[in-house]
Amino acid sequence: MLCLTTPGEVFADSAYRGNHFGDAVRAKGGTPRIVATGMWGRDEAEILARLDAWNQPIHRIRGRIEKIFGTWKRS
Repeated sequence: MLCLTTPGEVFADSAYRGNHFGDAVRAKGGTPRIVATGMWGRDEAEILARLDAWNQPIHRIRGRIEKIFGTWKRS
């Protein structure tokens, strides 16, 4: 069993966008870093820029992790 006392940043895909996941991570002292897939607004260019700015650091970390899982799955 894995027990983390201080989870730090918890990276997840958009399936975990709900409040339930974020609240659970914050309750344990962590910071949820969840990919955003869409935002509604009036200026589409501004919205896309905000999405890119939010997702860029998340994609950088998740890309490294997902590569390991993909290699493991192919083995």
